[in-house]
Amino acid sequence: MVEKPFVIKFGGSSVRYAFEEALELVKHVSEGRSVVVVVSALKGVTDELIRLAEGDREALDRIKEIHEPFCEELGINLDGLFRELELTLNQSFPTEECYRDAVVSFGERFSSVLFAEGLRLIGVEAKAIDSKDVLVARGSFGSAEVDMEASRRRVSLLRKLLAKGVVPIVTGFYGDLNGFRATFGRGGSDYSATALASLLDAKAMVIMSDVEGIYTADPRIVPSAKLIPYLSYEEARTAARLGMKALHWRAIDPVENKIPVIFGKTKDWRFGTLVMEDSLRIPIVVHRTTQERAEVSIVGANAFYGPYKVIERGENFVRLEVPKDELTRAVREIHRMVVEDESLRPGNYSELWARI
Repeated sequence: MVEKPFVIKFGGSSVRYAFEEALELVKHVSEGRSVVVVVSALKGVTDELIRLAEGDREALDRIKEIHEPFCEELGINLDGLFRELELTLNQSFPTEECYRDAVVSFGERFSSVLFAEGLRLIGVEAKAIDSKDVLVARGSFGSAEVDMEASRRRVSLLRKLLAKGVVPIVTGFYGDLNGFRATFGRGGSDYSATALASLLDAKAMVIMSDVEGIYTADPRIVPSAKLIPYLSYEEARTAARLGMKALHWRAIDPVENKIPVIFGKTKDWRFGTLVMEDSLRIPIVVHRTTQERAEVSIVGANAFYGPYKVIERGENFVRLEVPKDELTRAVREIHRMVVEDESLRPGNYSELWARI
């Protein structure tokens, strides 16, 4: 009987800019353990594929240029997949959304082939797997969801590979919808990975990217943001739903209360945040923009006393409307009030920060 595997997902930045570190991490973890890898498209490729689907044929050359250094280093080519992509561009599909998903899903297909070959070159037996063969989708193209029951019958393919000591390299981001590839929305590889982790009853789900974990705010906007050692499934789900970029908004659903989710940085193998049942109850400030407005939400609080309009209040969050042209300033100010300024925070976190 195959032991419970670890599922490791690598984001696009990791695959493109920390490729060797990602390969070495899988090699290290797979020594004596079962591992399933889920990969995103190389950073920048999905955007180019979207342009290609919208009619910019020069994007095809840019996509080839992004992959060329990897092909040269690994001694392989992706000519077969590129020919399939060019054929796809000229095929008829039931809807425009179906066509778009068929095109944009090639990014993960390229990555899985490169990653599997990279592992083979360092002595790890691996096989690229199209998630169309293991994840059944339902819903709409562009925003599909995983049909867990239907997919349960297909993951035996992965178990057979694991039993032979092979590391499956599964494409993230999409599944099989009536014979077509349907994507789960941007960031959907997180969701693919957690769905597979649940279906395989994994020991742990590991999400590797270019940051160590989940912060109290986006550190690119708030330099003083603090890394959160651990938080609850509910907090992670709420933060993702309200705009946190570190996690797909559906990703927690398949694993909640049964599989720990670990966030880490691929370069230097730095692990920073664990998602589990317990919580440190540290507020998280997230943001997003829509066509109508900009929003800043505080997860871990349901009250806010400040200059911004409250537009929704939940059991563990409050959502605020802020002027679009003041978004950065608003995020920093709200973070200062609810995280940094002890006199303004609800509750006293001084002992907590001292422990951390």
